[in-house]
Amino acid sequence: IIKKDTKNNTLYAVTAAHWCKEMAYPDDYLYQYNSVPPVEPKIKNYASFLGKTYPINIVAYDEYSDICLINFKSKYTYKAKNISIAKDNPLIGEKVYVQSAPLGIHDPNMRNNFEGRYSGCNSTECSFTIPATFGSSGSAVINENGEIISIVSASVIGFPYIILGPTREQLLEFLGKHL
Repeated sequence: IIKKDTKNNTLYAVTAAHWCKEMAYPDDYLYQYNSVPPVEPKIKNYASFLGKTYPINIVAYDEYSDICLINFKSKYTYKAKNISIAKDNPLIGEKVYVQSAPLGIHDPNMRNNFEGRYSGCNSTECSFTIPATFGSSGSAVINENGEIISIVSASVIGFPYIILGPTREQLLEFLGKHL
């Protein structure tokens, strides 16, 4: 959650742009999850907040940097805490964290927390040594102060301990335009 609008019971979050697209059955699902879904309709995206599921609205997305801004309504908006974008990148080798749902493993009663290291950025992406696979996309990469430094955009197939994500500058520029 990067912004809350308690007057309108609306929460805003940042995630991966490729996650914001509806997946066509069965090709996109097969590609992402290496299996066929149990039902045929298009797969719709949703947000989970405080153990409840909410349909999302896509506010804006940028496919190049793989960033998407979503919002959803919840009567529990007042309980949300805004997470800010970090002012600086961590030093190479510093700890970073991700909470995600790899392979769709999630439940209101569990949290999959992963720890890794910041590996640096070039002009278009950052690299981290954090375990990730399908279902991890869009999770915030946070520093030791609890600030967002990137989001999970891709993991390396065959070696899922390296993830890539947009730079902090790309996040700030995107959010400056759309939030």
